[in-house]
Amino acid sequence: MENERVDLLQVIASLRAERDEARREVCMWQSISPQHDMNGIFDIADQRGWDCYKKQNEALDRIAQFDQENGLL
Repeated sequence: MENERVDLLQVIASLRAERDEARREVCMWQSISPQHDMNGIFDIADQRGWDCYKKQNEALDRIAQFDQENGLL
């Protein structure tokens, strides 16, 4: 029973990773349009209610916070 649970959790994680990669690809292709620039990929994902960039956004926020705290901005 526990092995089945672990297997299912691995399948879910794999499917979620594939979904997020596909969503990032959609955002990238849409950002190429004349109405957007490459920084718009985060906005596109946000407008669609997708969190496929959540980890990247959190990392960028930590970097910006560090830069602010250390007078680098």
